[in-house]
This record gives sequence, structure tokens and C-alpha cells, in this order.
Amino acid sequence: MFGLFMFLCKIVKAGDKDLDGQLDFEEFVHYLRDHEKKLRLVFKSLDTKNDGRIDKQEIMQSLRDLGVNISEQQAEKILKSMDKNGTMTIDWNEWRDYHLLHPADNIPEIILHWKHSTVRLG
Repeated sequence: MFGLFMFLCKIVKAGDKDLDGQLDFEEFVHYLRDHEKKLRLVFKSLDTKNDGRIDKQEIMQSLRDLGVNISEQQAEKILKSMDKNGTMTIDWNEWRDYHLLHPADNIPEIILHWKHSTVRLG
């Protein structure tokens, strides 16, 4: 329950433009648009093959670049958590749908989210 509270606090803090401690509809829509733009940049940085999809090797390499080594099985588990159509790749829509309501918007934060929600990354 505490985790959900912290999660919601991060979203309110990121989107509360008038600093009234609340997130009205307009602020929420603005937050979602801004967050989606940031997620698009992260997606493009992970899609090193520039084919519009993130595959197991790209996940493993991105983590390796940050000093985190994972097995193929761990990379597959990450992919399966987002892959809606069974291709074992993640397209932009799958990526966005998975991450849009989570406040992580950069690679280290997303990896932390994966670490706690998907697999043990060490």
C-alpha cells in the first residue's frame, strides 16, 4: 500500500503545475503528454536497430551499458511482461501502454521499475 501511495505522490508532484498539492484533469492530461514524450525518447534510445521494436538483445545491451548483466531468461521475462501480441519484441504501443501510468521516464528509473516488478536484476 505504501508503494502505491509513493507512486501516486510522484505522479502528482510531476504534474501539479500550480503547486496546490492536487492534480486536476488539465494537469493530468499535460502530465500524460509530457510523460509520453519522455517515454518515446527512452524507447528510441533502446531501439538501437531502429526497427521500431525492442528485442531481447537490445534490452540486454542497454542494461549491460549501465553495468547490469542479465541472462537471456531475465530479458525474456522483461519482454513477456510488456509483449501483448507474443512476438517477443516490444513495439511503441506496447511500451507506452506498459509505462504510461508509471512515473519512471528515464532508463535508470525504468530499470529500477523492472527490477522491482519483473525480475531480480542483481
